Amino acid sequence: MKHKVKCNFVVLIVFVVILIGCTPNNQPNKVVQALDKGMSSLNSQSANFQKVLNKILLELPKDSSAVARVEVSNLLQRTVDAFSAELCCDSVFFRFCVQQELQEIKSKYLKTPLPPLEPHLYNVIPLAIDMSLDPDQRNKIDFYGYDFDITKVEVVLLSGNNEINVSQYLEKPNHYHMTLNLGGDGVQLDNNSQRFILRWNSQDISSIVIIHPDPIICKTEYYQFTPGNITFIPPHFQGDADFSGHGPAIDCSVELVNYGNRVTARVHMNAQETQSDWTNAQGTKEFDLYHTNPKKTIETIVSPCNASFHYVDSNHEDDYFDGNGCASSFTFVGDTDGNDAGIHTKVTVAFKPIRIQLKETGDCVSTQTLHVLIAQKAISPKLLQQLKSITNNP
Repeated sequence: MKHKVKCNFVVLIVFVVILIGCTPNNQPNKVVQALDKGMSSLNSQSANFQKVLNKILLELPKDSSAVARVEVSNLLQRTVDAFSAELCCDSVFFRFCVQQELQEIKSKYLKTPLPPLEPHLYNVIPLAIDMSLDPDQRNKIDFYGYDFDITKVEVVLLSGNNEINVSQYLEKPNHYHMTLNLGGDGVQLDNNSQRFILRWNSQDISSIVIIHPDPIICKTEYYQFTPGNITFIPPHFQGDADFSGHGPAIDCSVELVNYGNRVTARVHMNAQETQSDWTNAQGTKEFDLYHTNPKKTIETIVSPCNASFHYVDSNHEDDYFDGNGCASSFTFVGDTDGNDAGIHTKVTVAFKPIRIQLKETGDCVSTQTLHVLIAQKAISPKLLQQLKSITNNP
């Protein structure tokens, strides 16, 4: 009888140990799997991000961490609000933003560091300020994009040789919309005012020229190029460097950046083991793709500027996928036979042709900028007449 009691007690202890040991490990796996599945669904150009996010909420375990459930719910609401605002953002832009935020949610849940998200600018209205307009017709600038509330955004006014910080006149009604007040209680412009510069993380993101009466108008030019392939090996971040057949789950994003005289590709890759010690390789690197003639300035990148891809590796082979946005394809190396992170794990990106808009370097205003102002109904009759005279007399 004593022997039987002892055996039952041992069985009970083993059962409790198994219960305690397995439940916590299964829980993060289910949450991570739901997030990974959602990110993979967004690879498709026809993916509906709202349906994807709703599906993630349905597939999250009911007793899952409030962090994951609340964050996904908030992301759903943010995307619905931004999309309903009719910002004219294309599907590539939205899928890129949503994938990046899902990766951030996953990182928060696993408590693994991830480089902070950056805001993304999509549209500026008006594209330039025509000083020949009445003041009440040029009393604000609207910026549209995504995640304007996650980092410090600055606006400076270039006046003569001085930069004046005018960020106190910048309002953020929500995360996808900012307004710069140019009215009577806002930024005051004069004959020395040259341009506004939108800046975050010490990087100039956008420039809004201030057009004074009788400006020099220069013709817009276009140039198309196809960069060579680039390869990025993200550094080993945590864990034992061996994915050991557990994935990794790979998240990769590419963003084309215009610096005025050059175009770069900002590549981020995150490879995360799907269990065990969560071995991780991650990092971001910029690659120069194009340098323009010093006599020319790159006004904008006409082609899509973003691409992103997510999948979970399941073999030791190179994995090739068709691209989206600015990328024609992605080729990944995830798990290999041996140590991986920082050594073999990598991505090779091939690009689609990239089309850029150019103008002469200097203070001239391009014809395309003026045509955009016409579409935005932000051009004065005087400047419109000047444009017509230039167009009729090439």
